Amino acid sequence: MHGFFYSADLDTYRLNKQERKDQLEAQRAENGPKAYLSNAAKRRAKSKSGSTNTEKLTNKPMNMLLPKKVLKRNEKRDGKLRTLKKSDMK
Repeated sequence: MHGFFYSADLDTYRLNKQERKDQLEAQRAENGPKAYLSNAAKRRAKSKSGSTNTEKLTNKPMNMLLPKKVLKRNEKRDGKLRTLKKSDMK
């Protein structure tokens, strides 16, 4: 090595598992908790982003939504919406 050595050659100490955990906890305490966002919340956080379908429904007048809700209720009542069983498929 021609008589020269660098600090990286001296820095050979490796942290054990407990020390790495302690260091990670210290970093987390310093930075604060990580915020987990849903996909819709991520979209809302961006500028120039659209809104979700459920958000759009809140702005619509009730008489626009009533036919859809009534149709769904009637289908449930009449039994048109039901799951097929394997025995029915044979």
